[in-house]
Amino acid sequence: MNNRKKISLSLVLIISFFTFFQKAEAADLKSAAKSLDSSLNDLIQAKDDSSSQNKLSEEEDIAYRKKIILSAINLSFKEISSLEEKLKGLSLEEKSDSFVIRTKMLDFLKSADAYYKEAEKNLDGSKVSLEKIKDLAKSIKEYRDGSYDPEVLKMLDFVVIFQTERLIGNTNDRWDKIDSDIKKLDKANLIDAADFAKDMNSAKEGINSAKTLVSKAKTIFIEANKPKEAASVKNEEKIAEDSPTPKELCETALVNLKSSYDYFVKTSSGVKKSLKI
Repeated sequence: MNNRKKISLSLVLIISFFTFFQKAEAADLKSAAKSLDSSLNDLIQAKDDSSSQNKLSEEEDIAYRKKIILSAINLSFKEISSLEEKLKGLSLEEKSDSFVIRTKMLDFLKSADAYYKEAEKNLDGSKVSLEKIKDLAKSIKEYRDGSYDPEVLKMLDFVVIFQTERLIGNTNDRWDKIDSDIKKLDKANLIDAADFAKDMNSAKEGINSAKTLVSKAKTIFIEANKPKEAASVKNEEKIAEDSPTPKELCETALVNLKSSYDYFVKTSSGVKKSLKI
């Protein structure tokens, strides 16, 4: 393959990166929570649906409830493990606010793991009463609704912010590669770089806009979650209420990056047309 074809091929191949990354990350972040919600719905049904319970003996009812609760606990363990992996996989500056926040999140996950292990232990043995199982189911639901789920949502926002930031860096690297290829082709008198300047500038604008949005998302998140003086809490809460959420800012950033990749596609098509390949 000659150099001209190699350069044009590199312009074509980069366009698949954005779609794959965005879909894979979104699906991965939501899968554990979706499965757990389904399991918890089953748990609630087992707790409240007397019509199905009336068809079971007390021993069968206990076994059924234990199975549902254990399923929810096991899914929680998987979710905790997944979150730990994602958090530990982030590259953060030591002792920074983000680093401190992540440390607290990891500490919370350790306590959550201990909570579920204790709940699992309480289901051991063949003499667990129906009343004890009902109390345990209620306790797990209250723990998830009041403590665990809100913390998990924060963790997911935290991970999304830094994953989006990483994607911006990757997109900027792609821009640099395309820009370099265009300059090489221009220098070889195969294309006129000026023909692609407008689209490349637009792509760069999308990247820079995404950077600004994610920087704002990070600032809002850190200010809302780092240790703060009690006197400043009300003022910061008001600021947070008047601002877009970190998640919304990251979503807009991804839209801008998608626009940049659209310009990459347009540029690639134009280069191929100029090269008549």
